[in-house]
Amino acid sequence: MIWRVGMEIVCVDGTGMGVNRLTEGAVYTIAEIIQVTGKWKGSHSDNPVFRLCEVSPAPGYDAFASERFKPAVKRKTSIAVFESILSGNPLIITDENTRADNFRENVDAR
Repeated sequence: MIWRVGMEIVCVDGTGMGVNRLTEGAVYTIAEIIQVTGKWKGSHSDNPVFRLCEVSPAPGYDAFASERFKPAVKRKTSIAVFESILSGNPLIITDENTRADNFRENVDAR
């Protein structure tokens, strides 16, 4: 996984936390990436740990294992196909009009 500062990530494991509790399903932003070697949940890990913009550092809990997160995915959704169904005009999808901004132009042009 390629992580970067400023990346939005989703917590998938908030268990076993002490002072700074993470909330599963919550979106956090990476403030700093630190490469460490050590144990996490009893196993050896060479994965990075993160400091988060939304969580203040506390003694012993200033960074969190990357295994606790997955990248947040933002999907662009177009409702053009539904608009075309309601208008009675079929929407023909080609490579040229697969972008969301072109969908509306194609529907409006009919």
